[in-house]
Amino acid sequence: MIGVYGLSRTQFYYRQQVAELSSLSVVSQALRTSLELDALLETIYVQVAHLLSVNNFIVALVNPSRGELYFPLAVRQGKRIDLPPREPGSNLIDHVIHTARRC
Repeated sequence: MIGVYGLSRTQFYYRQQVAELSSLSVVSQALRTSLELDALLETIYVQVAHLLSVNNFIVALVNPSRGELYFPLAVRQGKRIDLPPREPGSNLIDHVIHTARRC
């Protein structure tokens, strides 16, 4: 019985790796064929949602000339929402951006 379990587990990891590589391939193709930010972000969202089964997804970008964050893609409970630009604050997104700037 252990052999069957081990094989099933190996098959699961193999299938997961194939799905991840397939998603990377789709995103790579989108990067090569489209310079439109909205189309690229939509492709990334679809692939991440497929791999991780996410319902919430936000892309936050920094506008350095205005010193604010803007959100070209935001999804809540599987539906796109519009988030207005805002000044940096002290929530998780701001922490990630601040930490990344130091790297």
